[in-house]
Amino acid sequence: MRSMTNSTQFEEMTIRYSRTSVPDISAFISVGTPEDVGVIIRYANSHSREILAGNRRHAWSRTLARTRNAIMIDISTLKNITVDTEANTVTVGGGVSVGDVMPALQAVGKETTTGTCNCVGFLGASLGGGHGRLQGRHGLMADNILSVRLTTATGEVITVSDTSHPDLFWALRGAGHNFGIITEATYKIYDAANGGMQYTTNKVYDTVHMTEMFEAMNNFKVPADYSALLNVLMDTNSSTPRMVLNFVSSEPEATAKAQFASVFGHIPYISAIEAVLPWASVNGRGLTGTGDFACGNRARKRIAGVATTRYNTTAILEVFEKYKKFAARPGAGAARMIFESYSVKGVQKVDPDSTAYPWRAETGVVLMNAGYTDDARADEAEDWLFEAMAIMHASSGFPRPALYMNYASGTEGFGAMYGYDEWRQEKLKKLKKEWDPHCVFSWFNPIPIDCQR
Repeated sequence: MRSMTNSTQFEEMTIRYSRTSVPDISAFISVGTPEDVGVIIRYANSHSREILAGNRRHAWSRTLARTRNAIMIDISTLKNITVDTEANTVTVGGGVSVGDVMPALQAVGKETTTGTCNCVGFLGASLGGGHGRLQGRHGLMADNILSVRLTTATGEVITVSDTSHPDLFWALRGAGHNFGIITEATYKIYDAANGGMQYTTNKVYDTVHMTEMFEAMNNFKVPADYSALLNVLMDTNSSTPRMVLNFVSSEPEATAKAQFASVFGHIPYISAIEAVLPWASVNGRGLTGTGDFACGNRARKRIAGVATTRYNTTAILEVFEKYKKFAARPGAGAARMIFESYSVKGVQKVDPDSTAYPWRAETGVVLMNAGYTDDARADEAEDWLFEAMAIMHASSGFPRPALYMNYASGTEGFGAMYGYDEWRQEKLKKLKKEWDPHCVFSWFNPIPIDCQR
């Protein structure tokens, strides 16, 4: 299917999660089979056209805006999910979302690491590393990839695994968007903990307790079966900033409640929602217990992330003061900050040199979302975001800026996204030159090389 830019249907098909980092798309083609991807790539190469793969179109990096007159290859039609309970694997098509995979595994008593937002593409999240609530047990999403079917920059289809093109397999797990379009991938799966049930609670706090909260989060050496995500946002009813703590555990309810009380029980809260749910249902409650805010498209958002080894309360309070000023402006009430504390036990069991993901020493992931509804707030959103990034990076515990690549704004630089080790950078560049010398796949946080045009 092909739609041109003057079509309402075209606009609907190409709409993105963020309206502020929009690639220039002039044609949209939905594939009928995985083989169609190679056909489109070869056509684009022969006609000097840029291409961009699309599934859920959730990425927000500013590098996407460099795309010109591109063909979007829509792989959202590749929805196959095959679970092998004997081999403990799941094979998924390139168009599958997080929200597709979780219930398929729940139905057969299995689990694996997934992202926390149902609407995000499963493969897209994995290729940047893939944080999630089960990473304390099973590592990152990328750590669970066994093999992929990759369509390369020439349109060739290859299988990539630890025995087939192992160097490329290394690169795909952390920098995968740079090397081709994955139409299918196979992942490890596991028996679901606690019968597939999770305890979840969302508690609302006054921000006067922010210092206590971050002290508690720093002191919480997150066990393998737990996660604690703190959402700082404006209460739409009172126009007052609040903290919402989303706490999830695969432990039995009584054990989980006792763990929560031991870490956060001394902090008074305003209100609470709690439940015991099938693990595939937890994402749908969102970080506030009222739904998944991260799945709304068409919004104006400027977003960036920071990796930390410890939350610096002084720096966070400074950023919060600036946040309050911005979020109080008309049309800026959608802005928020999210502090994600997942268990790192499973992540740090993996050899840090075994994949391209560089930041296994991180213990916290910060997401800053300068959301706004009024275009008049655009410059102020930029100012707050860049000030917040500078303060948070300077206090992150890493000697230089570091961040989860999927959360990058696109301005942080190669090292911040992919690591500063010389061997790591050289390996990525060498593989990019080998597999994509013409920079066919260089519109989302690209590995910098001298492209052969």
